Amino acid sequence: MSGEIPEEVYRRFPEYDRQRINVDDFKPMLIERILESGGRNEVRWLFSSFSKEDVIQFLQSTANRRISPVSLTFWCKYFDIARPTPFKSPLWKR
Repeated sequence: MSGEIPEEVYRRFPEYDRQRINVDDFKPMLIERILESGGRNEVRWLFSSFSKEDVIQFLQSTANRRISPVSLTFWCKYFDIARPTPFKSPLWKR
């Protein structure tokens, strides 16, 4: 999906050169940062730019390592999906 990224979304990527940010290459990071701390307009843009399935796939695959537990719980309830089980690294035993 190619498209125009709004100015307010660019603010979420201060570590990147603006000319290098595009929707296709930054899809996981765009979803991550907007779900974690995006405002109303940014969330509207996200939902108009990506399919519901794209966002749900992100939530079910890598979100438990990329967004806070509070945000993950909120968005899973919003989409009425099960919260994924927490990632447990084989390197850290409890």
